[in-house]
Amino acid sequence: MQFDDGPDTYWSRRPGRPPTVTERQQKIIALVREGLTNPQIASEIGFSVPTVKSELARLRVLLGATSRSDLATKAERAGF
Repeated sequence: MQFDDGPDTYWSRRPGRPPTVTERQQKIIALVREGLTNPQIASEIGFSVPTVKSELARLRVLLGATSRSDLATKAERAGF
């Protein structure tokens, strides 16, 4: 049986190619850059705090980031 691991592991199998980031993830990145907290981001985009945390965790893996500030930096370098 095969499981769909999603974009995180898919990206890891595509070295040298830019990651695919959804529109929602791009919005979250922009709000992180503005310095908003997870509850503020959730309120801004209409999602729950756990959903925002999950998206941030996926983005950190996808971009190889170790923190929120690292995520913002790496996302900017990747063009998001």
